[in-house]
Amino acid sequence: MPARQGGTVNEAADDIAISLIRGGSFYWVQEKFRLIRPGAWDLQRRLPFAVAITWLPLLVLAFTYGGLEHLRAVLVDYRVYARVFVGHAMFLGLVTVALWKWAIWVYVLHQISRLNLQLDATNGDRTGGLGFLGDVPRAFSPLVLAISAVIGGTWRAQVLAGQQTLDFLKWPAAFLVVLVLLIFLLPLGLFTPMLVREKREGNLKYGSLRHLHSLQFRRKWLGNRSEHVGELLGNPDVSSLADLSAAFENVDDMIAYPFRRSAVLALLAALALPMLPVVITQIPFKDLIRNLFSAMH
Repeated sequence: MPARQGGTVNEAADDIAISLIRGGSFYWVQEKFRLIRPGAWDLQRRLPFAVAITWLPLLVLAFTYGGLEHLRAVLVDYRVYARVFVGHAMFLGLVTVALWKWAIWVYVLHQISRLNLQLDATNGDRTGGLGFLGDVPRAFSPLVLAISAVIGGTWRAQVLAGQQTLDFLKWPAAFLVVLVLLIFLLPLGLFTPMLVREKREGNLKYGSLRHLHSLQFRRKWLGNRSEHVGELLGNPDVSSLADLSAAFENVDDMIAYPFRRSAVLALLAALALPMLPVVITQIPFKDLIRNLFSAMH
């Protein structure tokens, strides 16, 4: 690629604006409403707009159902401002951004799954070379931690108030675990059809290759061993047979789902940690640790 006049290729590349945030339908809507101008973030415009969307409906509802008395109570209650302006709005904003990134990730996976990928059934990751995709769900652990913390805080308050019991919350907690794992791991199943096809073809091709190789090895070293006995020591045929067998074991052990156990454990840990305060409302922490160690042994 030729350099620009009076500059270099690197300087030309530096002039190209690359952003993972600018662009997209949500960004386009903000531009249309003049909340964002080219080359600026315009937080002084967007923040008041976001606060108004969150706060004004609350004032309208308070006045509608309680009149001026309830409206005055809302206006002087600092807890409302803390939750609406900082806690609730910030939490929903971050969750919305994270879910938007998740939607983009799913879209990218779908587009990649439609490509003619060069998979290899003998790859050591046991997923045809797609094992690295299994690490991506771990990036959503902070989001899972935040959501679990909010849900755990609500459940703890309900348990302390006598509105719920731990025995009743077992099923909602189990449903939450299943839902989170499905949301962040199920998209990887887009690659399952091609991995199944690669494993089936690999078993056929490498199986026949191993069979032919074994026949040649047997014919040479067992059928005519007297002719090749002097070549036995240090001959690469034995290692070649072992290498082919190891490659076929990779094909045989190949799985049709590119997940990583570490990613699953990270998501489960992010779910479980905020739930500990809920559990210790009825089970002392010492007893909980003792039971965990007992279960491990």
